[in-house]
Amino acid sequence: MSERKTIDLEQGWDFMQKGITKLKNILEGL
Repeated sequence: MSERKTIDLEQGWDFMQKGITKLKNILEGL
């Protein structure tokens, strides 16, 4: 069970980082 939680965490973090990068690009483009 703990192994699956780690995988979910890594996927969630990766998704968050992509969203942050997208936001930065949008803000810099303004």
